[in-house]
Amino acid sequence: MTIFCGKPWLERTASNEVNSDSSILSADEMRGSSSLEDISAAELSETLNSGLFSYQDARSFRWAHQSFAAFLAAEWCGKSALSTRDLRDLILVNGAGGLGVPQQVIWTSTWLCEMRPAFQSLVLKSSPALLFALDDAAIPVSLRPSLVRKVLERRLTHEQTRLLMQMGGRLNHPGIAKQLKSTLVRKSRGLDQRHRAIDLAIACEPTELSADLSSVALDPTEDHSIRHSAAFAVSHFGTNEARKALIPLALNADGDEDQNLKGWSLAANWPENISSVEVLRFLERQRRPNYYGGYFTFLHRLSVEIGSKIKDDEVPAAICWCASQRTIGDISILNDVVAAITLRAFVSVGDPRAFINGVH
Repeated sequence: MTIFCGKPWLERTASNEVNSDSSILSADEMRGSSSLEDISAAELSETLNSGLFSYQDARSFRWAHQSFAAFLAAEWCGKSALSTRDLRDLILVNGAGGLGVPQQVIWTSTWLCEMRPAFQSLVLKSSPALLFALDDAAIPVSLRPSLVRKVLERRLTHEQTRLLMQMGGRLNHPGIAKQLKSTLVRKSRGLDQRHRAIDLAIACEPTELSADLSSVALDPTEDHSIRHSAAFAVSHFGTNEARKALIPLALNADGDEDQNLKGWSLAANWPENISSVEVLRFLERQRRPNYYGGYFTFLHRLSVEIGSKIKDDEVPAAICWCASQRTIGDISILNDVVAAITLRAFVSVGDPRAFINGVH
């Protein structure tokens, strides 16, 4: 009742006083009148004194956590004799964009989609993002293409986009690559839709899209944000051929002022396609030292991993590169790379003279 009437507080016992607080659900309202759902005062007191609720004051309670209310409301709906149409009338409301799920019943609706699969088709039409939170098995494969289409067509909030990136893999289906490609490669679809297609690709990892993503990343006529996202996607799940195609971006790509393309290109290819010595020739100072994008991410990873990746016969050349860097008084993250290589050299070379000879 608290979920559907929007009253977060509950009255502990019945009172003769007139309740003027519209946020409190009275004991009489909870007990009902003559319906089959009537409960006794003792049963109500026992429930309210359980761990499901916490005291506000001597007279009122609230749920210890709102998720308890959301789940139990969904369970009541799922076990009731209410039809799918009845549930639609109970939960969905008309808004500017048509029928939708109001904020107060979002999580109840999500639970209900698992308990009553037939309810999913209604939510798909009005609030498809709610289905992101369902378990994989709860979303029928036959429904997933329609859900992907709705996600690509609708404008998502920041929270919905976050859920999409975390849980979008649950929308995977056999035709996902073909479905996303139709949006990805068409500039007429708009940046929002194409970014969403890439987000779904990252979540679902369809390797069949690798070549298309690398083509987008390499296209200088594309919007830079789309190129950046496509390059990140290739570095995340692309085939080796698609990763190799990005190597030219490790040099100064057109329009790559924030060095995102450079960073994701290197992340895609080191150490599999670019050795630990070869990668050093691609490195340069960050143009924006306080920008934590693709290039910073790669440099941080390189500083952590190069000590274990570099081979013994590569150490002298790497040390020569370190000697060429002007790091004194510099706070660049390249200092961390230099430090990691230097430490690796001291550990691996037992004879200090051999180490010095290698440097010279």
